[in-house]
Amino acid sequence: MKKHRVRYGYAISVIVIVLMTIIFCVRSYHLGEYEGAFSQSEVTELNDVWTKTPDISEAEDNDSYLVYSYTTKNEEPRHQVLAIESYWSMMEVFVGENKVFEFKDDNRDRGIIVRWVELPDDISGKTIRIRTLNDEKALNLKLIGTCCLGQKDAILMRMFLKNIYAAVFAVITFIASVTLLFTTILFRKKIPDKLVSAFINLGLFILTAGVWIVVNSRLLQFFTGHAPVIALVYYLTLYLMPVFCLMFIKDMLSKHYPVLGYLAYGFEVLLVLSVVTYKIAGIPMYRLVYIEHVLLLVSMIYAIKYLIQELQLHQKALMRTLTKGIGLLFIFVFIAIVEFHIDHDSSYAVLFSLGMIVFIAVTWRVGIASLFHRFEMDYRVAEHKKTDEFDPLSGMENVEAFERFRNTDDASDELTYVRFVIENDMDYP
Repeated sequence: MKKHRVRYGYAISVIVIVLMTIIFCVRSYHLGEYEGAFSQSEVTELNDVWTKTPDISEAEDNDSYLVYSYTTKNEEPRHQVLAIESYWSMMEVFVGENKVFEFKDDNRDRGIIVRWVELPDDISGKTIRIRTLNDEKALNLKLIGTCCLGQKDAILMRMFLKNIYAAVFAVITFIASVTLLFTTILFRKKIPDKLVSAFINLGLFILTAGVWIVVNSRLLQFFTGHAPVIALVYYLTLYLMPVFCLMFIKDMLSKHYPVLGYLAYGFEVLLVLSVVTYKIAGIPMYRLVYIEHVLLLVSMIYAIKYLIQELQLHQKALMRTLTKGIGLLFIFVFIAIVEFHIDHDSSYAVLFSLGMIVFIAVTWRVGIASLFHRFEMDYRVAEHKKTDEFDPLSGMENVEAFERFRNTDDASDELTYVRFVIENDMDYP
């Protein structure tokens, strides 16, 4: 029965991975041309069509400005909006000579957020100009994120589909992590302390990964933007994910490898350092992400090294499965890091999400197999306790009955004592 349940769970995990892959492929296919599900209007991406020029129209202003210009087509649908993802402290939007939108956020409290600009009914053949500060801190080398022109419901649907991976991944990680943590706490007395610690670290790793994917995506921009609190959660989960992963691997190994603990401390120190340097020197927290990536690559090398050594020593089936899962996760993480440094689009987050889903499927199988093995051994021990000592000639099946039989006149002069010693030889990784 246990094997069938494990196989069913593994099959369900594979089906989830296939469905996620199909969703990502469909999402990528629709990125070029997409018509909103609630609106038949076309959504036009304007990321690479803007003409960027310096603005010297206001000589009395000491600030330097940039102007992004775009001339619309001669036939444009009516009732359109302009959606702009930006990190700018100020922005003004003009259609022709008329100012239609402006905002100021000197402290950038809203962070990266979608700005919705209501446009006049007829914008056909007119020039849209976006005026903003020429500020290096605002990352003004290009328009941040997506800039779309179309009806609002169609743009919303497009943005949601573009980030649907985050919503699906958040649901999967939440269910997996909460189930794992709840099960571990519920059966902690039946599980060795080392495995309890390993499963708790695994659950926290999966949970922080889900939170990071959500705050890294554009979903929150529909509501709050990347405000300081969201940014703090982003970096907190980014630096703590490797800590929980390394501690999980460390607990699953039979030998003590202090290097994994030192590497975990390194990520914690890096988190504290990023917060301190930001508060004292004003250095952006994302600057230390590059150091975190180097430390992450070093950690993956050492983790794989120790996992291979563990396999060479014990050759356990569960450890082989776990090593495959961690190895596949590290492959996806490495590709995601390379993609991050090539292009800061959401591709690296999608790759990490796929790697985590594969990892969750494999480790879920390991965890379920371990728990079922433990329950099976406990059941066998309980059954054999009923026949701890007995006389095979009499058929008595417990100590109390055997004592009563021994004290009677019918007891045989020579009794045979048989004692069963049940070794708990569970094949733990």
